[in-house]
Amino acid sequence: MMTALHQAIIGHLATELPGVHIGAYPLLRQKITTPAVLLEVQDISPAPKRDRGTEQLCLQVRLAARCIVETHDAAAGLKGLELALSVALLLHQGRRFGQRVGPALITSIDQDHFEPALLGYLIWRVEWSHELELGASVWDGGGLTPGEIYLGFAPRIGAAHQDDYLQVAAADIAGLQNP
Repeated sequence: MMTALHQAIIGHLATELPGVHIGAYPLLRQKITTPAVLLEVQDISPAPKRDRGTEQLCLQVRLAARCIVETHDAAAGLKGLELALSVALLLHQGRRFGQRVGPALITSIDQDHFEPALLGYLIWRVEWSHELELGASVWDGGGLTPGEIYLGFAPRIGAAHQDDYLQVAAADIAGLQNP
């Protein structure tokens, strides 16, 4: 799943940012082709309050895109920032990149001064997260589909009030709207 997500994000960024080197997990201490956007997973943690009863492992994956430009240009700071904002815009509005993950949620856009292996470059980092579920769901879609639906109103519910229930027709359900 992570490989497919990486490939989908890289493909999307490469299509939308022509002329920018897009990659993941760079070999550090080597020359980097710039401008560049390098993707990596920052951490993975249990997804907060996310258990749909499927017995899947629900995780929150935090990713970062390091937007890298060389510092020899007087406008490097602005170029790096513009690249980071372009990446953020491409992630905006909850992109899922065609994968079975939760929508992208941007968590920060900031300058990255803390990667010693990338000294000599100006780096802006865009962080975002996705929720995902690993493993098979116990709900495989099989089982029984109800043929008849009955509606009861509290407190007149339960077996003792079975005759008080109203049968609901499929046409009635189709016409219901949420307020």
